[in-house]
Amino acid sequence: MDKILIKLYVPSMEEKYDIKIPLNKKISEVILLLVKAIDEFSGYNYKTKQIPHLYNILTEEEINTDLKVYEANIKNGMQLLLI
Repeated sequence: MDKILIKLYVPSMEEKYDIKIPLNKKISEVILLLVKAIDEFSGYNYKTKQIPHLYNILTEEEINTDLKVYEANIKNGMQLLLI
């Protein structure tokens, strides 16, 4: 499975993470994986009341959760925001 490296900003935690994500997964699945990873990285202190949204930092556009990562044009080194 091919993966790409992204820089993920999580404002609620005031943290940045370099995380590899799979190209062939839907964005909705990737968001769930990111939430789980951030929770583990933070010592299980990351709690959300609802599923967060993923945004492209440069364009400020929300990434469609129905697309796969490669379909959403997410590239290696891209900066994303999880809110």
